[in-house]
Amino acid sequence: MILYTIGHSSLAMERFLDLLSAHGVAHVIDVRRFPMSRRYPQFSREFLKRELGERRICYTWVEALGGRREYQPTTPHTGWNVEGFPAFADHMETEAFEKAMAGVLEIATKEPVALMCAEANVERCHRWLISDWLHVRGIEVRHISSSAPTTLHVFTDFARLEGTRIIYDGG
Repeated sequence: MILYTIGHSSLAMERFLDLLSAHGVAHVIDVRRFPMSRRYPQFSREFLKRELGERRICYTWVEALGGRREYQPTTPHTGWNVEGFPAFADHMETEAFEKAMAGVLEIATKEPVALMCAEANVERCHRWLISDWLHVRGIEVRHISSSAPTTLHVFTDFARLEGTRIIYDGG
């Protein structure tokens, strides 16, 4: 099983759709906490769902996989320089996250899936942490940034594992 990630950024809708098609994506799973965009309204939930449907690409929004979580001062995930990542790493340890990922994996066994957020650079997006979670479970993750070949996800070098629990504290 391979899962893809993609960030829509400021792409024109046709370019975004072409990228999905170029990589054989049949189902987009929206991992934005708030699936709307004032600046790029073509990526608002209802418009995007309609556009994808016209290309026979399924769309699912999964709020439980969205970023923008509340920071906890007691977080063990102190190795991040990216604001918001420690809070999302904490969220990845919740039952809601686990349940949502089980649903994603069920879909991914049936068709090619891309996890989508707004940020183009996956290293600055919570998709990176989701990719680590998948990697630890033996699932190949590839990042789409152009119609060129995808890049294989590489596990975060300052993370350590306790079983399948990822702790981002510098090791």
